[in-house]
Amino acid sequence: MEVLMSLLLISLILLGFETGQLYAVQETKITWLLNTALNQINNARERLIALKTAEGLQEQIMIWNAENKRDLPSGFGTVSGAWPLYRVTVYWGNQSHRCAHDTTGIAGCIRKEIRLG
Repeated sequence: MEVLMSLLLISLILLGFETGQLYAVQETKITWLLNTALNQINNARERLIALKTAEGLQEQIMIWNAENKRDLPSGFGTVSGAWPLYRVTVYWGNQSHRCAHDTTGIAGCIRKEIRLG
């Protein structure tokens, strides 16, 4: 009986450790997604600085969105506005394409105002 109780206790302790590891892995993935989205916003900013005009903007947005799709699950981005003020939004996961406020997680969106010049 003591051996069975010891095995049960050890099993419960190990299950607790496993749950903690799963939580840590999920939090790491969420952090990775957030950092990738922020890097893509910085990437868009650099592209906008390099262009300085609307000429070639749509082509750069298409290339940027191909990178979003490659780097983020269901990744998609939008760029709105005109020189010198733009709003850049990056979506990932099954997030709807409306971003009222920044949302992070397995699905989310981030938006930033970019003022150039």
